[in-house]
Amino acid sequence: MSDLVSLDTNLVHFSSFEKNSHAKVTLTSNCDNAVLFKFKTNKPKRYGVQEPVGVIGPRETKVLKVAVTENNLNVDTDISGDRFLILHMDLKDVDPEIDPFSREIWTIYGENVNSTTPLRLSFDATAAPMQRNRSTSALSPAAFRRAVSPGKLIRPPTTDRNDGETVKLLAIKASLESRIKELEEVNHELRESSEIMRKQVSSLKRTVDDCRSETEDIKITLNNKLKEMDESATADRKELNDEITELRQKKEQNDIEIQTTTRELNEARESMRLMKNLKGNLETEVSELKIKIETLNGELDTQHKMFDDYKNVNTDEIKELNKTIDDLRADKTEDEMAVTIDSLSQQVKTLNREISEYERDINTKEAEYTVLHGELERKNSELGKMEESVIDTEFQLNSTKKLLDDSTLEVDRLNDVVKEKEVAIEEIQTAVAEKNAEIINLKQKNDEAVLDLGRLQTTVEERGLLLKESGETLETKVTEIKELKTAIEVLEKNSGNITIESIIDQPLWFIVIFILGLIFGLVGFSIGVPQKDE
Repeated sequence: MSDLVSLDTNLVHFSSFEKNSHAKVTLTSNCDNAVLFKFKTNKPKRYGVQEPVGVIGPRETKVLKVAVTENNLNVDTDISGDRFLILHMDLKDVDPEIDPFSREIWTIYGENVNSTTPLRLSFDATAAPMQRNRSTSALSPAAFRRAVSPGKLIRPPTTDRNDGETVKLLAIKASLESRIKELEEVNHELRESSEIMRKQVSSLKRTVDDCRSETEDIKITLNNKLKEMDESATADRKELNDEITELRQKKEQNDIEIQTTTRELNEARESMRLMKNLKGNLETEVSELKIKIETLNGELDTQHKMFDDYKNVNTDEIKELNKTIDDLRADKTEDEMAVTIDSLSQQVKTLNREISEYERDINTKEAEYTVLHGELERKNSELGKMEESVIDTEFQLNSTKKLLDDSTLEVDRLNDVVKEKEVAIEEIQTAVAEKNAEIINLKQKNDEAVLDLGRLQTTVEERGLLLKESGETLETKVTEIKELKTAIEVLEKNSGNITIESIIDQPLWFIVIFILGLIFGLVGFSIGVPQKDE
């Protein structure tokens, strides 16, 4: 058994082996392609098959009807060697330009032909009595018409001339009726196929319109998306560039402020150093003044003490002198007194002069002390102011240092922001590149959709041509049915006195139809000859 097809049984079983008895053979496809098959037997005149050659769709099942076409068979001797075989091949291996229903295809592709296991004949022996002798009795016309099966041409029994001709004509009529039924079935199938094809063409046209609309929508969407992306990317770039420019300007301004602040800080530090030096000098001068004042105070105290002692000594001397003068006045003469008094007066004057000079020196020292004390207070005031200035300078120095630290932190923050913005620009550029790649992909899909649309249009055109050919075939079949019906009417009209001569006397078109019907009937039921399914 081939893997392409499978059978439900290896027997062709008849319920009885009388004429027009039927058997069924179920053929199933096991592949995903269409399979061409051909039913063969070693007794093609004894058995008729409804569809000797045909096609099975992928994974489909087809039931073949086999009929007995001979009568008066001897089952003991006549059918013992009857055999059946089904040939088949995969249609994908066949050239599509070759007619699959032609005889030559089985020769051309002989190496691709597979066959099933030969089928044996089987029947129920107890169903109906079998004819074991060859009878030559004739059937009546009514019995003959009842025995005729649609689509099968039965060979009529022989009798005298008139009955024989009548039976032949009835057989021809039955064949024509069978052919009409076949044509009507073909007509019905063609109409259904035409309707299906019309629906498919309509669906394909709608699909084409939808594809065109979808393609236009995709183009519009792509253009709008591309425009939005360009505008968004341009706006983002401009915004980020403006922010970076602003940050850089701010950074430059902060750098200038840092430089200015650093310069001011250095100046403040230099001023602080000078003020500290000046403060040290002032403190040294104040210390020296304090030492001078203390020395001057000591000298003044000594001078005052010496002056007091000197004054006391002089006072005592003056008193002694006055006492001496008084004594002299008592003891001396006036001339001696005068000389002595002049001398003493001169001494007193000298003493008074020395006292005055000594008092003047003391006053000078006191004035110098006062000046030095005032200078000391001035120096102390300058020193206090200097200390306040040093404190202010230190505060300003600390403030400037804090401002410098804040400016440095701000510069670092701005540098970080600038780096973040640059990273954001790179991300935007990457996103733009990805969107461009996506747009290119969408354009490729759009191009593929356009190609699919072109192929779809070609399919629509092919379906339209096929529909047109089906319509022409349908018209031909309808014309043939009408002609056959006309022939049947003529036969029925002349059925009472039909002879071979009367048939010959018919018009040429009737003779042609008659011969064609006879040929179709005979060929249609020949087992060994493949017939194309209309």
